[in-house]
Amino acid sequence: MALGTVTETHMELGHIRYLKLACVANSSDGALAGHEVTTTLPGGRLIKLVTDPGATAPAANYDFTLKDARGIDLMQGLGVNRSATVTEETHIIYTSTYNNPIFSQDDVFTLAMTNSTKNSAIFDVYLFYALGG
Repeated sequence: MALGTVTETHMELGHIRYLKLACVANSSDGALAGHEVTTTLPGGRLIKLVTDPGATAPAANYDFTLKDARGIDLMQGLGVNRSATVTEETHIIYTSTYNNPIFSQDDVFTLAMTNSTKNSAIFDVYLFYALGG
């Protein structure tokens, strides 16, 4: 199974920043698995997730995870059942709390998409975060 590709772009909006992950699934089997995010983030709190399907969208209700080195999904399950037709936005907080996931500049993340086998599917993931812990 091939991995597909992810292009990373980091933007600063004052104390709020975001990482855009432009994702393209593999052209032969629709896979996007195990992409290690290489952009070094300065550390902070994840605050918002935006997903935007492209012209060749993944299958309806596609799923993705962003796991840290310990295998914990920083999306807290919010990457499941994403729309293949409209841009979706949601705030990232731990279940039953008002706390946002914290990450450090030393964390390594791995992005994977499941529940879609559309060849060359395109979608963007925007991870907004605030600096500091």
